[in-house]
Amino acid sequence: MSKPDYVMFVDETGNPSMKLKGLAIDPYLALTGAIIDRIAHFSTLEPTIANVLRVPRYVAPVLGRPIEKVCFHRTNILSGRGIYAPLADPGTLAAFTTDFEQTVRRVSVTLINVTINKLKHAGRYVRPMEPYQYCFKAL
Repeated sequence: MSKPDYVMFVDETGNPSMKLKGLAIDPYLALTGAIIDRIAHFSTLEPTIANVLRVPRYVAPVLGRPIEKVCFHRTNILSGRGIYAPLADPGTLAAFTTDFEQTVRRVSVTLINVTINKLKHAGRYVRPMEPYQYCFKAL
């Protein structure tokens, strides 16, 4: 019997910097891993997201860029600029959000999150491990 094969996508929230000046303002760094069965990813999730992106009313043509290279950061989508210009319209954004949520709900994904308080981390060690590396190792 073969073992399951998974893909994990990782994204961070926060700034990994340990500069004392910014620690009080931005003390946290979080890494989140989204784990999905490899077959489900390539056979279901990726093609479905690509189909959502190909709907002209949602995303402007991506000039010479493969559809899978489109950045899916929420801040980019909400900016309503560049390839996401059609989403500046609130009705179009609402429809896109609904379609995207329905797409994601079709696939089983496990989420793992690691958060570090960089201020406490810096105070605990003489030479603290870089926060991004620390979180990634824990993840």
